[in-house]
This record gives sequence, C-alpha cells and structure tokens, in this order.
Amino acid sequence: MFRHFKIKTRLLWLGLTAITALALLGFLAISSINAILTQIHIDNKLVDINKGMYQARLGQADYIITGEVRFLKINRDKTALALESAQALKGKMVVASSVAQMSDAIASIRAYSQAVEVGFRNSHQPSSQDTQVMLRAAQQVTDLITHLSEEEEQIALATVKQQKSNLIILSIIAVVLVLILLYLISQSIVQPLNKLEQTFTYVAQTSNLSAAAEQSGQDEISSIAASFNEMLASFRETLIVVQKNVLKTTEQVNNMMQGADDSSKIVAQQQIQLEGLATSMNEMAVTSKDVAQNAEMMADMSEQSQQDAADGQQQMGQTMDNIQLAAKEIARADTIVQELKDGVLQIGDIAEVIRGISEQTNLLALNAAIEAARAGAQGRGFAVVADEVRTLAARTQQSTQEIKSTIDNLQQNAMNAADAMLVSQQQMKQCVISSDKTSHELVKIVTKLQQTNQMVAEIAAAAEQQNMVSEQASENISDISSAAQGVTNSSLVLANESRQLAQAALDLQDNLASFKF
Repeated sequence: MFRHFKIKTRLLWLGLTAITALALLGFLAISSINAILTQIHIDNKLVDINKGMYQARLGQADYIITGEVRFLKINRDKTALALESAQALKGKMVVASSVAQMSDAIASIRAYSQAVEVGFRNSHQPSSQDTQVMLRAAQQVTDLITHLSEEEEQIALATVKQQKSNLIILSIIAVVLVLILLYLISQSIVQPLNKLEQTFTYVAQTSNLSAAAEQSGQDEISSIAASFNEMLASFRETLIVVQKNVLKTTEQVNNMMQGADDSSKIVAQQQIQLEGLATSMNEMAVTSKDVAQNAEMMADMSEQSQQDAADGQQQMGQTMDNIQLAAKEIARADTIVQELKDGVLQIGDIAEVIRGISEQTNLLALNAAIEAARAGAQGRGFAVVADEVRTLAARTQQSTQEIKSTIDNLQQNAMNAADAMLVSQQQMKQCVISSDKTSHELVKIVTKLQQTNQMVAEIAAAAEQQNMVSEQASENISDISSAAQGVTNSSLVLANESRQLAQAALDLQDNLASFKF
C-alpha cells in the first residue's frame, strides 16, 4: 500500500509518528510529575497544619506558665493559621475520604480554639476540665492530620505506581508501533530496489534487452523502472535497425567485392587483348569495342555501388541518432537515481533530528532526577518516573541507531544503482564510437567509388577513341596498357577496401549477437 506514495512522504510519516510518540510520552511524564507535585503540596500543607498546631500548643503552655498575653495571641494566631491552611487544603482535595477527614480536622481545630477561649476566659490558669478539653481537641487534630498524611502518602505511592505502569505500557506501544512502521516502510523501499538491482545486474550480465523492470507503484523507484524499460525498448529497436542495416551493408559489400573481382578479370582480359593488337589490328578493333562496352557496364555498376554506399551512410547516421537518444535516456535515468540518493540523505537528517530529541529527553530526565534527589523522601516517586523516562530515551536512541543503519543500506543500494547506470552509459559511448567509425569507413568507400567512376569513364573514352582511329592504335598501345594497369590497381584497392568493410560489418554483427532482443 506504500508504493502509491512518494518515499519522502513515507519517511515523513515515520518521523511524525516517532515525534508524536515522544510527545505523548512527554505529556504523560509531565502529568505524572504534576500529580506528584500536587501530592507533595498536600503533604507540605499537612505539615504546616501540624506545625501550626504545635506552635499554638507551645503558646498555650507558655501562657499558662508566664501569664503573658502575647503567648495567648501567639496561640490564637497559629490556631487561625492552621485553620486557614486546613480550609484551603480541603478545597484542593478530590478524594471523598480525605475531604471528610479534613472536615473533621477543621471541626477539631475550631473545637480546640473554642476550648482555649473558654479555658482562658477568666484566668491564665484554666481548670483541669478545660485543660483536658483543650488537650483532647489538640490531640484529635494531630491524630487526624497524621492519619490524613499517611493516607495521602499511600495515594501518592499508588498514583506514582499507576503512572509508571501507564508510562511503560505506552512506551512499549510507541516503540512497537514505530518499529512496525519502520519495517513496513523499509520493506516498501528495499524490496523494489533489490528487484530493480537484480534486473540491472541481469541485463548487464546477459545483455538480454527483452527483460523489463517491475512497475507496481507511483513512487520514485517505479519512475526509475519505467524509464529503464523505455530505455531498453528504445535501445532494442535501435539495435534491430542496426542489425538490418548491417545485413544490408554486408550484402552490398559482397556485391562490391564481386564487382571488383569482375573488374579485375575484365582488365586482365583487356591486357591480353592489348598484347594481341601488336599482331592484328582487326583483332585490336574488336577488343577495343569490347573494352568500351565492359567499361560502360562497370561505370553503371560503380555508380550503383556508390549510391548503395551513400544509402548505407544515411542509415548509419540514423542509427547514431537513435543510439545518442538511448544515451540521453540513460543519463535521465541516472539523474533520477541521483535524486533518490539525495532523498535518502534527507532521511538521515530526519533520523538525526529524532536522535537529538532523544538526547534532550534524556537530559531533561537527568535534571528531573537531580531535582527529585534534592526533594529528598518527597521526591522518591518523581525519581522513579525520571529514571523510566531516561530508560525510554535510551531505547529511543537505540531505535534511532537502527533507523540510521537501515538508511545506510538504502544509501549503498542507491550508489550501486548509480554505478550500474554508469556502466550502461559507458557501453552506449562505445557503441557510438563504433558507429562513428563505420560511418567514416562508408565515407571512404564513397570517395573510392567516385574515383573508380572517373577512371572507368576515362577507359571508356580511350576505348572509343581507339575504335574511331584505328590507325593510331600502334602508337597508343603503350598508353592503353598503362591505363589498364591503373584500372587494375584501382580494382585491387577497391577490393581491399571492400574486404575491410566486410570485416567491419562482421565485427558489428558479432557485437550485436551478444544482445538478446
């Protein structure tokens, strides 16, 4: 299902998923910290209430001993402060049992305050009954606050335990989800790349141009496969045209070789006839007529060969154009591979961002642990959560390292694909060089044929002149013999050039035979 999306989009999903998981874990950790801080605040308020009541009782005792009014004022102030703290703390409590006990503590504080007012109404020495009432009220406040502190401590420990469990479960789910998504995305990239690499290797090793890369999506890899298939199709069609032209050129070269052999035979026959001219003028006239006719036929054959060679040169030009077009397609495919390598490098940047977030999370957890240590016994639960956050950050760093390893493999595969495209470009360059050499040879053949036409025309003119002026035959025998020798040499040169062209055509056929269409 991922093949319908670009590789950058898939990797963006992976990064967003990892960041979201870290954000959720951070939010849960912050919630745990807030809950613990709330419990610490409640414990501190309970300590303040106990401390206020203790100071109030000290003021009560000092007032009984010294009778000084300032100690009674201290008792009233501390009692009022403890009552105010208890009322404020009651408004922040959410557990019903804790609220009920705090209500009882508030009532006991008020009862203690009322007992103090009654006991010290007439004298700083209260009656034993009033003293007992004050003691019971103060003791009841102390007992309620102590019990409430113990209950709040149990609630805090339960909260920490629950938050710890939630954090562990959510961490496991987040890690598993990221790993699953990473596996699916990596498989959606690695498997098509492996198949594409296998296709490149198969074509490079077997030269089988009928092979095709698999196209099953709309991502960059599918685009590369499509371009590669188009390139193979174009190259295959070009080689088919080249093969046909080579066969045609071979046939034409064979005809040229046969014509050259015929020309050599005709010239040899002409030389024999020229030797006979020394003994018989009539036989010379007949021979001159035969030479004129044969020279005319040779001129026609040379002109036809020249036309055929020109056509072959034109076909070779078209072949070179097709090969250059295929080279451009290979270059375009190489550009796409380079873009894939750049995308993989961007993936590494995203992995580095995730690793940086993990390191920052680890540092925050360490700072939280230090603050918990400063808080002493009240921060033990907070230290446990901070340690869990550090453990999670370490796991995230390990997962990030695994992601980086996978990205390195992707980068290596992209480089291998680029190397395969480079080999294809080099092979296309060699093909262009071979075609260019063949074109140059055809130009030479055309030039030689033009020279041959000119020589044959000269022979025909000379033979016609001999036929018209037989009286000058004896004087011109030596000239005719020289001209015949020149024709023989030209025929030999033409035959040699034709053999070289035939050998070049056979070599090109051998090169084409290594490809499978």
